[in-house]
Amino acid sequence: MHAIVSFAGLGVGKGATAERDKLIGYFSRIRTSADRLLTLLNDLLDLAKLEAGKMTMEWRRHDLNELVRSSVAEAAVVAQSRDITIEFTASEHGLPVNVDGARIQQVLGNLLSNAIKFSHPGGSVEVIAAEEEVDGRVEQVLRVVDHGVGVPEAELEAIFDKFVQSSKTRTGAGGTGLGLSICREIIAAHGGSIRAALNAGGGTRLIVRLPAVAAADAVADDAAAA
Repeated sequence: MHAIVSFAGLGVGKGATAERDKLIGYFSRIRTSADRLLTLLNDLLDLAKLEAGKMTMEWRRHDLNELVRSSVAEAAVVAQSRDITIEFTASEHGLPVNVDGARIQQVLGNLLSNAIKFSHPGGSVEVIAAEEEVDGRVEQVLRVVDHGVGVPEAELEAIFDKFVQSSKTRTGAGGTGLGLSICREIIAAHGGSIRAALNAGGGTRLIVRLPAVAAADAVADDAAAA
């Protein structure tokens, strides 16, 4: 907000005499600051709704493979601009989940954005989707793995707190420190979990677990849809 007010003031004060390039520069700074402010406000609204249980969810059966594939395709443009490759390993069979597809893709977009942002140029981000059985429950599991600067072990849980950024990835590039908090709230609303872990060779992996749709339920859903 300070940047918006400051550069708007410069534009008003010097608008009659300033060169065109300078005015464009002022407007560019105002636009950038306004975009950051809008992102912060949207994040705060999302978090408030999620914490109050007021976020509207549109539940449908989806294949987690396809949700991830779509998100990877969207993130690939940014990754290529940074000379980073995204490698997606899908499950050999479908991974049925009962979720709000848009909200899960919001989570995926945030995780991919972070992985790209904190990877070294020329590096890669691995995305792996698989089905696993844990304590008798079948879960659909997604791992987003980067090989970048990593997160200190003592901060692996704290990065999910509101307005917290890792000391190694705090760049001042306009992040709100709310992205992972929102991700955790969305995943929790779906009955799942998300956590961070270190890679042996450096970097961080984010692990998302979602309840699988039981085979009988999946068949019943397909029959109803037909």
